Amino acid sequence: MLFYAAAGLAVLAYTASLSLSYSVLPDFSVGRLKLRNLVDGWCELLKLIIPFIDPFKLRLPVWLALPAGLLLYAVGMAFTLLALRSLMPVLAARSRGQPHPKLLKTGVYSVVRHPLYFGSTLWPAGLSIALRAAASLALTPAWLTYYTIIANIEEKQLTKEFGEEYEEYKRKVKKIIPLVY
Repeated sequence: MLFYAAAGLAVLAYTASLSLSYSVLPDFSVGRLKLRNLVDGWCELLKLIIPFIDPFKLRLPVWLALPAGLLLYAVGMAFTLLALRSLMPVLAARSRGQPHPKLLKTGVYSVVRHPLYFGSTLWPAGLSIALRAAASLALTPAWLTYYTIIANIEEKQLTKEFGEEYEEYKRKVKKIIPLVY
Protein backbone atom coordinates (compact mmCIF):
# COMPACT_ATOMS: atom_id res chain seq x y z
CA MET A 1 0.00 0.00 0.00
CA LEU A 2 2.78 2.42 0.92
CA PHE A 3 4.51 1.70 -2.40
CA TYR A 4 1.39 2.64 -4.38
CA ALA A 5 0.95 5.84 -2.38
CA ALA A 6 4.59 6.85 -2.99
CA ALA A 7 4.38 6.00 -6.70
CA GLY A 8 1.14 7.99 -6.98
CA LEU A 9 2.74 10.97 -5.23
CA ALA A 10 5.69 10.74 -7.63
CA VAL A 11 3.35 10.87 -10.64
CA LEU A 12 1.53 13.88 -9.17
CA ALA A 13 4.79 15.65 -8.32
CA TYR A 14 6.25 15.13 -11.80
CA THR A 15 2.98 16.26 -13.38
CA ALA A 16 3.07 19.40 -11.23
CA SER A 17 6.70 20.01 -12.20
CA LEU A 18 5.89 19.74 -15.91
CA SER A 19 2.88 22.03 -15.46
CA LEU A 20 5.11 24.60 -13.76
CA SER A 21 7.74 24.24 -16.51
CA TYR A 22 5.16 24.83 -19.25
CA SER A 23 3.60 27.70 -17.23
CA VAL A 24 0.28 25.84 -16.99
CA LEU A 25 0.50 26.49 -13.25
CA PRO A 26 1.98 29.73 -11.91
CA ASP A 27 5.46 29.27 -10.41
CA PHE A 28 6.05 31.36 -7.32
CA SER A 29 8.93 31.76 -4.92
CA VAL A 30 9.05 30.26 -1.45
CA GLY A 31 11.90 32.13 0.14
CA ARG A 32 14.74 31.95 -2.38
CA LEU A 33 13.40 28.81 -4.06
CA LYS A 34 10.84 28.58 -6.82
CA LEU A 35 7.93 26.19 -6.35
CA ARG A 36 9.23 24.01 -9.21
CA ASN A 37 12.51 23.53 -7.34
CA LEU A 38 10.65 22.35 -4.24
CA VAL A 39 8.49 19.98 -6.32
CA ASP A 40 11.61 18.62 -8.06
CA GLY A 41 13.25 18.02 -4.67
CA TRP A 42 10.18 16.06 -3.59
CA CYS A 43 10.46 14.00 -6.79
CA GLU A 44 14.09 13.14 -6.02
CA LEU A 45 13.17 12.10 -2.48
CA LEU A 46 10.44 9.79 -3.81
CA LYS A 47 12.90 8.23 -6.28
CA LEU A 48 15.09 7.44 -3.27
CA ILE A 49 12.29 5.96 -1.15
CA ILE A 50 10.34 3.91 -3.73
CA PRO A 51 13.00 1.17 -4.28
CA PHE A 52 13.08 0.44 -0.54
CA ILE A 53 9.32 -0.14 -0.33
CA ASP A 54 8.81 -1.87 -3.70
CA PRO A 55 6.96 -5.16 -3.08
CA PHE A 56 7.87 -6.61 -6.50
CA LYS A 57 11.31 -8.19 -6.76
CA LEU A 58 13.54 -8.77 -9.77
CA ARG A 59 14.63 -12.36 -10.22
CA LEU A 60 18.32 -11.56 -10.13
CA PRO A 61 20.78 -13.19 -7.76
CA VAL A 62 22.00 -10.82 -5.06
CA TRP A 63 25.65 -11.45 -6.05
CA LEU A 64 24.87 -9.92 -9.47
CA ALA A 65 22.22 -7.32 -8.60
CA LEU A 66 24.07 -5.67 -5.73
CA PRO A 67 27.42 -4.84 -7.42
CA ALA A 68 25.84 -4.00 -10.80
CA GLY A 69 23.22 -1.78 -9.18
CA LEU A 70 25.70 -0.05 -6.89
CA LEU A 71 28.00 0.66 -9.85
CA LEU A 72 25.15 2.29 -11.79
CA TYR A 73 24.08 4.15 -8.64
CA ALA A 74 27.63 5.48 -8.12
CA VAL A 75 28.01 6.60 -11.75
CA GLY A 76 24.59 8.29 -11.64
CA MET A 77 25.37 10.08 -8.38
CA ALA A 78 28.78 11.17 -9.72
CA PHE A 79 27.14 12.74 -12.79
CA THR A 80 24.49 14.37 -10.61
CA LEU A 81 26.94 15.83 -8.11
CA LEU A 82 29.48 16.97 -10.69
CA ALA A 83 26.72 18.63 -12.72
CA LEU A 84 25.39 20.40 -9.63
CA ARG A 85 28.90 21.55 -8.74
CA SER A 86 29.33 23.05 -12.22
CA LEU A 87 25.87 24.62 -12.14
CA MET A 88 26.22 26.41 -8.80
CA PRO A 89 27.85 29.58 -10.23
CA VAL A 90 25.19 29.71 -12.97
CA LEU A 91 22.36 29.33 -10.46
CA ALA A 92 23.93 31.91 -8.15
CA ALA A 93 24.23 34.44 -11.01
CA ARG A 94 20.65 33.83 -12.10
CA SER A 95 19.33 34.21 -8.55
CA ARG A 96 20.90 37.69 -8.55
CA GLY A 97 19.23 38.46 -11.88
CA GLN A 98 22.48 38.26 -13.84
CA PRO A 99 22.92 36.17 -16.97
CA HIS A 100 25.67 33.57 -16.94
CA PRO A 101 28.30 34.78 -19.39
CA LYS A 102 29.47 31.44 -20.74
CA LEU A 103 28.01 28.14 -21.83
CA LEU A 104 29.05 25.12 -19.74
CA LYS A 105 30.86 22.70 -22.09
CA THR A 106 33.59 21.20 -19.92
CA GLY A 107 33.69 18.39 -17.37
CA VAL A 108 30.53 16.28 -17.38
CA TYR A 109 29.01 18.80 -19.81
CA SER A 110 31.53 17.62 -22.41
CA VAL A 111 30.11 14.08 -22.10
CA VAL A 112 26.40 14.92 -22.24
CA ARG A 113 24.43 18.19 -22.50
CA HIS A 114 22.21 17.40 -19.51
CA PRO A 115 24.40 15.43 -17.07
CA LEU A 116 22.13 16.23 -14.15
CA TYR A 117 19.24 14.54 -15.92
CA PHE A 118 21.38 11.58 -16.97
CA GLY A 119 22.57 11.08 -13.39
CA SER A 120 19.08 11.59 -11.98
CA THR A 121 17.80 8.83 -14.27
CA LEU A 122 20.72 6.45 -13.71
CA TRP A 123 21.06 6.50 -9.92
CA PRO A 124 17.44 5.42 -9.22
CA ALA A 125 17.82 2.63 -11.80
CA GLY A 126 21.01 1.48 -10.09
CA LEU A 127 19.41 1.61 -6.65
CA SER A 128 16.42 -0.34 -7.97
CA ILE A 129 18.69 -3.04 -9.42
CA ALA A 130 20.78 -3.23 -6.24
CA LEU A 131 17.61 -3.71 -4.17
CA ARG A 132 16.04 -5.91 -6.87
CA ALA A 133 13.02 -3.56 -6.95
CA ALA A 134 11.17 -4.44 -10.16
CA ALA A 135 8.37 -1.85 -10.16
CA SER A 136 10.80 0.88 -9.18
CA LEU A 137 13.08 -0.07 -12.07
CA ALA A 138 10.05 -0.04 -14.39
CA LEU A 139 9.63 3.68 -13.55
CA THR A 140 12.99 4.49 -15.23
CA PRO A 141 11.43 5.21 -18.65
CA ALA A 142 9.05 7.64 -16.93
CA TRP A 143 11.98 9.51 -15.33
CA LEU A 144 13.79 9.60 -18.70
CA THR A 145 10.67 10.87 -20.49
CA TYR A 146 10.21 13.60 -17.87
CA TYR A 147 13.83 14.74 -18.18
CA THR A 148 13.65 14.69 -21.99
CA ILE A 149 10.63 17.01 -21.90
CA ILE A 150 12.33 19.37 -19.44
CA ALA A 151 15.56 19.29 -21.49
CA ASN A 152 13.61 20.29 -24.61
CA ILE A 153 12.16 23.30 -22.77
CA GLU A 154 15.58 24.31 -21.46
CA GLU A 155 17.26 23.86 -24.84
CA LYS A 156 14.92 26.40 -26.43
CA GLN A 157 16.00 28.91 -23.79
CA LEU A 158 19.69 28.00 -24.17
CA THR A 159 19.47 28.42 -27.95
CA LYS A 160 17.98 31.90 -27.44
CA GLU A 161 20.67 32.77 -24.92
CA PHE A 162 23.76 31.33 -26.67
CA GLY A 163 22.66 31.09 -30.33
CA GLU A 164 25.05 29.38 -32.76
CA GLU A 165 27.43 28.38 -29.95
CA TYR A 166 24.69 26.21 -28.44
CA GLU A 167 23.68 24.82 -31.84
CA GLU A 168 27.28 23.71 -32.43
CA TYR A 169 27.42 22.19 -28.93
CA LYS A 170 24.20 20.26 -29.72
CA ARG A 171 25.79 18.82 -32.86
CA LYS A 172 28.84 17.59 -30.94
CA VAL A 173 27.41 16.35 -27.61
CA LYS A 174 24.49 13.96 -26.99
CA LYS A 175 21.48 15.23 -25.06
CA ILE A 176 20.93 12.94 -22.06
CA ILE A 177 22.53 9.52 -22.55
CA PRO A 178 26.26 9.62 -23.41
CA LEU A 179 27.07 8.23 -26.89
CA VAL A 180 23.41 7.27 -27.46
CA TYR A 181 20.86 10.10 -27.15
